[in-house]
Amino acid sequence: MRGRSIKQYLTRREDLALAVVLVDANIEPQEKDAQLLDFLEEECKVRRAAADAARRRPRACVRPGGRVCALVPPTAGARRGQVKTTVVATKVDKLKKNDVEPTLKRLRESLALPDDQPLPFSATKKAGVRELWQLLQQECTSRDR
Repeated sequence: MRGRSIKQYLTRREDLALAVVLVDANIEPQEKDAQLLDFLEEECKVRRAAADAARRRPRACVRPGGRVCALVPPTAGARRGQVKTTVVATKVDKLKKNDVEPTLKRLRESLALPDDQPLPFSATKKAGVRELWQLLQQECTSRDR
C-alpha cells in the first residue's frame, strides 16, 4: 500500500471503527486491494494490542523497531482500538445476472474474505445501499455503548 498520508490517517485515528474497502466487481482483484486489506489486518492487531495494554498500563503502543504508533487512554475498553474491515464490491449492476455470484466468490477467495463479504453494491440500481447503511449504523451505535 502506498500513500504515507493514508497510512498516517489510518494509524493515528483512535476512533476509527470501520474501514470500508471498495473493489470493482468488473475487474480482477488487484494487488493493491490485497495490500490494503493486509495493512488493515495488521493495523487492527496493533491497535487491539494497544487497547489491551491500555487496560494494564497507560499510554503508548509500540511497534517493532520501537516506533510509537498511538496514545491510548488507560480507560479504553475492549472495543476501543478495534478496526473492523468490510469489503464492498461496486458496479455489480454492470455484471450479467448469472455472473454476480461467481464474481463475488472469486473476490472472496482471491482476497481471503469471510463468507458474508464482499457486499454487492450498485449506486445506479441501489443494490446493497440499505445493507451498507445498516452496517454503518450498527458500527456507530455499537461504538457508543
